[in-house]
Amino acid sequence: MASNEVREQKSLTTEGLFDEWGSFLEVYELRIDQAKGAKERNEAQNELREAKKVFVARLKKEAEKFDHVFETEKGSVYVVMHDGGIVRFKKQQQAPDLFEYRIQPPSQRIFYLDHEVSEKFIQLREHVRNLIDHEFRTTSYKIGVQPIEFGDDPDIDEYFEFEVNPEGFTVRLKKDIPAYSEPAFPNHIGHPISMIFK
Repeated sequence: MASNEVREQKSLTTEGLFDEWGSFLEVYELRIDQAKGAKERNEAQNELREAKKVFVARLKKEAEKFDHVFETEKGSVYVVMHDGGIVRFKKQQQAPDLFEYRIQPPSQRIFYLDHEVSEKFIQLREHVRNLIDHEFRTTSYKIGVQPIEFGDDPDIDEYFEFEVNPEGFTVRLKKDIPAYSEPAFPNHIGHPISMIFK
């Protein structure tokens, strides 16, 4: 297999996409480090910001390579990989006409919720014990629904399991949580989906 094909296959995995992002931006970050003076540093930072936009625009254009690619109302772009991982590029507004994308830690599970269900989840998640045995009804992947991601953390695998059915998901307890402990349960509820690329 040619090296380009190997690189292409690797970029279709969660780890590969992270590696590609880092490699793509490395030259721009090096230029910032080597900048002499504020003007040169600002120019290099602007180039980096634009490079990130180009990278994310390419993912949207090449959406057919992935399970799903979508954008939320606030401009964050999600890429759902074939290996089950989710990569989110958070749009950070720095001024009215200035923004950049920042890659977020990968997630391992994604569901889609109507607004009422996401509000219920937000209320209950303050203490992870509140989530146990509640069924959260999911909806289909479409414009207007909110994505909810669950991160990869040893506590999730140790204490919890997700019971998934066509109607939704329920968080079940695998083993008792010590009274003094609040295990990590990384999750993120995104803004409503506004554009679907695939």
